Amino acid sequence: MKFIYQGRVLGDDATTLRDLNIADGGAMHVHVGRPHPPGTPLPGPDPEVLDLSRFFVPLFGVILGVVWVCMLLYPDVFTLLSKLFLFLLSTAYVILAYLSTYGQ
Repeated sequence: MKFIYQGRVLGDDATTLRDLNIADGGAMHVHVGRPHPPGTPLPGPDPEVLDLSRFFVPLFGVILGVVWVCMLLYPDVFTLLSKLFLFLLSTAYVILAYLSTYGQ
């Protein structure tokens, strides 16, 4: 069992709440967990769970592509500043997508 106050794990059992400067009405969290026997691996992510974070880069690329098509079809809607921002964002996307794919 672990006591947590303001993101800090309180570990010393001999210390009083007054010594820890815990204010009246403050919230303390308690984490109750089961100890793991030594030598057993800690549980990791479930392989059956769908990891949606891997779809971020392709989805962002599709969104950028749709915005580019809209800019080419309706150029009067986009100002010079928005066109510049779209170009810079697309350049940054291409560089980051390349580095995340081939830079490792």
